[in-house]
Amino acid sequence: ELEIDRKQIMSLSVSPALTLVPVRFSKNGDAAGPPFHQCGLATVNGTGKTHLIVTFGTDWTEAESCVSLSAIGTAESKSKYPALVLIYQATTGHESFPEPVLLKWNSASGIYELDAERSQWITTQQLPYTIPNIRRLLAKNAAERK
Repeated sequence: ELEIDRKQIMSLSVSPALTLVPVRFSKNGDAAGPPFHQCGLATVNGTGKTHLIVTFGTDWTEAESCVSLSAIGTAESKSKYPALVLIYQATTGHESFPEPVLLKWNSASGIYELDAERSQWITTQQLPYTIPNIRRLLAKNAAERK
């Protein structure tokens, strides 16, 4: 079962063009338990080549079920392939909460991948999870590292 979030499809102005299509899908699991959903991004470049990145329900978010994608945007605007911020609504079955995920461009493979370290760092910061707030947080952190 694959759900496509057509309202949040995003295109990057790069060459070849890159379109990001948010998706949600069920993960096979215990048939007696509640459904467990993962989320991801299907990337489609200008030549029609597609790739699916599982962005939620894996790695540090593997114990959480993806309810929906609340927001998607770029983390900065300096690079050709900027880091991407995705804010998901997650659930553990007992509570529901926002969960930010950061993606970084891997120039060697030519695809976006999870930035687990910075994603988990963002979750330790005390701020409302919005794209502008996360942009400011990442910019401040980058300035402090210099």
